[in-house]
Amino acid sequence: MSGLSAREKALKLTRSHLGSIVPRWHHDGRMFTCTCTCAAGPAAAAAAVPHAKYAVSLLGPGTRVMAPGPQVDKAITASDVAVRLAAEVAMQKEEAAGRPRAWLLPEDDEDRIRADLARQLAGCGEQVGVEPGQVIRFTWGQDDSPVHSEPDLSGGDRIFMSVLFGTEDELRDMAEFREVDYHESVPVSS
Repeated sequence: MSGLSAREKALKLTRSHLGSIVPRWHHDGRMFTCTCTCAAGPAAAAAAVPHAKYAVSLLGPGTRVMAPGPQVDKAITASDVAVRLAAEVAMQKEEAAGRPRAWLLPEDDEDRIRADLARQLAGCGEQVGVEPGQVIRFTWGQDDSPVHSEPDLSGGDRIFMSVLFGTEDELRDMAEFREVDYHESVPVSS
């Protein structure tokens, strides 16, 4: 059954809170190790159709999305570097203290980097209007994947759903990578 197509559905219910006033701009990284191109080699991977997830706000505000451009690319790249450096320092401290080396980004660093990026992107260009109920397709794992953030939820609740397609093995890999339990789902028929 491991080669069958499957889909990962996530339904996220979020209560109104102030933590989302400052955008958490990011582009989606690797969701899983793609098995459709691994065996074929780098040339096939470069020619492959980009992987994507689909998302929709069923209730509440839509996702914030930045219009692409060189200033946005520069700001997000600098932020990615800052996150990696801060995490590396934190992981080295954990290792020096005799604790297991694991991905770690202290909350203070995350808040500072998030606020810095929000300030940089505030003058970089326009946000793309995404209305509640509008389905968006996000590519993931690529440098040019859309830069986006959760909306400002200080004024109300939100119901958000995303769907990601892959083989069962790929979705199990994603669950392991994100350190969450994999739940069996009904395979998608072709």
